[in-house]
Amino acid sequence: ISCNYQPDPVFQKLSARTMEAGEVAWIITLSGYNIDMVELIAKVKERGVKTICLTNSYGSPITKQADYLLYG
Repeated sequence: ISCNYQPDPVFQKLSARTMEAGEVAWIITLSGYNIDMVELIAKVKERGVKTICLTNSYGSPITKQADYLLYG
């Protein structure tokens, strides 16, 4: 299993461009309102990537886009 971690938003967007259907993206955001994360999840979803989001904000914009949600 290959795994890639990018803490920098610029590199996250670059990595998102190479993701393909059948892969999974983990999105971690405390607020669920971070524009970089909201845009990132939209980009990978367009590519057919499944998404898992960890957040503590019920009803935030990112929760409406994620395939699977974890609240913490």
